[in-house]
Amino acid sequence: MLKLISHLAIATLIFSFSQSLFAASVTQVKGNRVMIDLEGDVVVNGSQVYLLNSSGKRAALVKISSVKGSRALGTVTKGKAQIGFTVQLAGQTATKSSGGSTVVRTDGGAKGKLSFGGLVGFGMQTMTLKVQTGGVSEDATLKGNAISFKGFADYKFSDSFTIRVASGLEPFKTTGSINNNLCNSGKNCEVSFNYITFEGGVQYNIMNGPTRVWLGLGYAFLLEMSKSINVPNLNASGSNQMLLVGGGADIGVGSAGSYIPLVVEYGMFPGSSNVTASSIFLRTGYGMSF
Repeated sequence: MLKLISHLAIATLIFSFSQSLFAASVTQVKGNRVMIDLEGDVVVNGSQVYLLNSSGKRAALVKISSVKGSRALGTVTKGKAQIGFTVQLAGQTATKSSGGSTVVRTDGGAKGKLSFGGLVGFGMQTMTLKVQTGGVSEDATLKGNAISFKGFADYKFSDSFTIRVASGLEPFKTTGSINNNLCNSGKNCEVSFNYITFEGGVQYNIMNGPTRVWLGLGYAFLLEMSKSINVPNLNASGSNQMLLVGGGADIGVGSAGSYIPLVVEYGMFPGSSNVTASSIFLRTGYGMSF
């Protein structure tokens, strides 16, 4: 439970960090008219932006009527504006054409409905089990790290929800020492698997725009490709499963719907009275929307 709480805390930090990526803010308010200092962000005439209050919640919707240099003028169409509110693009991504003119995609989000990409992950894995040979037993804690590789596809179901599926190599590798010679290699115990994973999950988008921030819940079916086990009383089947709880951000880069995904996940394997296992994953990669 402590690991799960810390994991969610990390996801919250990612959200806080991503909010700071939007530096544009309101500098003047006169009635329903506002002036925005863009601070490098790109908007065009007719585009819409959200105004976020100090808590990061949407407080107003503004339609941009004029852009001059680093400043934009707009009209509040919903909510109430205040000086200091920060700006989030509302369902649009600005790009540059070869001729230098500005083009805005209005597909309902920062990226298209469908995205593809790849992820490389670093897993920190823990297993606790009772090692037993004959009438002698001992509790053991095994730990290890492993690198994973997988491809993924995202489907934007709505502004609030994105569906992600993924497949690839997901190893689980742990080792540890015990006091008695109960493992086949004596005091050194090993439980390692190479899995092919098939994953699906739902992500709740807590922020949209060029950068999307989300919290998610998923399920992974793990198909065993190879294993190395020297614990005599551990029986392992050819498959496993894992519940995934996580969060992350897709940070928009470039001008063609490209983004860098950042993911933190806590994976829980089904346990028993004698064996429990879990993993914490840190992942990053590259994706592109279409």
